[in-house]
Amino acid sequence: MMVFQSVEWFAEQMVKRLDEHQHKGGWRDCTFARLIQELEGHVEDLHYNLLEQGRGEFEVVRECADIANFAMMIADNFVEGTNDEEE
Repeated sequence: MMVFQSVEWFAEQMVKRLDEHQHKGGWRDCTFARLIQELEGHVEDLHYNLLEQGRGEFEVVRECADIANFAMMIADNFVEGTNDEEE
């Protein structure tokens, strides 16, 4: 089914981005405020790449994967009950 192929492909893009940033450590010690700030920054980057720079597929896919990863990190910390304190 096409939907599952798209989700699988996008999940692979997310994993690639996480692998590229492994040196930064995990997200369990990040506050929600910090993760949301990062997510919002990547949304701004996506907007810039799409509308102002006319960047190609590579940059747009990377930004979308970053956005999805930060959303995942927020959900993961919420479910695990970690880091709901403000910085």
